[in-house]
Amino acid sequence: MAKGAIPGLVGRLSKTRGAKADKPAPERVKSISFDALKKLCPKLHGWLKEIDRWACAGNSALITDLSYDKGWRVNLYTAEHAYSIVAIPCRRDKRRGYLGCTVGSRRARAGEDWTRGNDLADGKFTDKTWRKIKDDMLAYELVPLQMSPGTPAGIIK
Repeated sequence: MAKGAIPGLVGRLSKTRGAKADKPAPERVKSISFDALKKLCPKLHGWLKEIDRWACAGNSALITDLSYDKGWRVNLYTAEHAYSIVAIPCRRDKRRGYLGCTVGSRRARAGEDWTRGNDLADGKFTDKTWRKIKDDMLAYELVPLQMSPGTPAGIIK
């Protein structure tokens, strides 16, 4: 036994490592290209084009299949936040579809070892829900102005 080692710990660690090695590797997430999304869901493709600066969201969005339903997860990133949009379009079987968004901070605040997050708008797979999500994302990115003592109060209300 190595000097300073805790008796019995070495054996338990090696058994734990062996048990983890026996588990199957997690499945890889299947990503979808922005062009492929145009064929699969033209409406979602059009919505993403609205918010992309160069109208080719393939450079700014990670689009993946949802394994539990026929829909997609779109991950968008800014300097401070990560947005996750879940889109399940309406189907012929009369399901109303779903569109929703969550946001998480990309880094922890000082003194915290977790990141903060929030639910944003969600609802039916409609233009109205999409507009609410876009508005929430914009509002989340806005930062308060820092006013200097000499700034006239009438400039900003």
